[in-house]
Amino acid sequence: MKKLALAVLVALLVATVVVAGCGKKESKAPTGAQGILAKSQEAVKSIKSFKGNGSADLKTPQSESKEAKYTYNMQEKIITSDDLQVSFSATQQNGQQNLVYVMDGYMYSYSSAQGWEKQKVASAQQVLGTSFVSPDQISKMSKYAQNLKKLPDEGNNYVLSFSVSSKFFENALSTSTGSSSSSSQSKPDQSTMDLIKGLLQSLSMKIKTNIDKTTYYPSSTNVAVSIKDAPLIGNMSVAMDMTFSDYNAPVTITLPPEAQAAKEVAPSATGLPTIPGLGL
Repeated sequence: MKKLALAVLVALLVATVVVAGCGKKESKAPTGAQGILAKSQEAVKSIKSFKGNGSADLKTPQSESKEAKYTYNMQEKIITSDDLQVSFSATQQNGQQNLVYVMDGYMYSYSSAQGWEKQKVASAQQVLGTSFVSPDQISKMSKYAQNLKKLPDEGNNYVLSFSVSSKFFENALSTSTGSSSSSSQSKPDQSTMDLIKGLLQSLSMKIKTNIDKTTYYPSSTNVAVSIKDAPLIGNMSVAMDMTFSDYNAPVTITLPPEAQAAKEVAPSATGLPTIPGLGL
């Protein structure tokens, strides 16, 4: 149950990184929501690094734990179109911490229950499309935006809001399970697939993001997610606030010394399938 809730929560982290654009200064600034979003979808191509931090409040009133609060810190450095480095930490209010590092073709993860583990990743795109949603991945997500609105500006920021169509998650699930059957990653069993499909049917995700008028990069993002009558946990809601900074600034990501001895595990589809917005 906790693994399911954490997988949904952590992956949502990644749903907070809404892309913004880097238009030429001499070009005319877009005035409508669709124009701003289109410019943002183009801008993701120029992002080479960023930092993010924030918090989330996960509520599952029908479960034993009821509520869990998290704080996040992450850095990402894109080396090439198919190579990147990532550091990510999620800390619960009780002090428990989950750490994830991606570098040199491996994803290293730490939890108090499992210690340090590592698994080989076929490519950066495999990582970007699973545990971490990059600006590129969110650019794809924003193409499924519904009820897109431009809210009143806040200082030097445009403000957009939209909901993410369930079609995005359905397509991502189909793509993920298809790729797992042709790789070393095991395919989810039918019971897991049925569980995920049930979650998709009741999942609602709404995003509000502040986009810098000069750079068209996001400066802050708020995400509200709800799932009704989910198997095992009942109703779930997540309220998340994130801020982003240091775009394209030099970033050094170093693997902790204790992770050097991480035990290697085979890629698997245990728990949730690794798809954008849902699985770690």
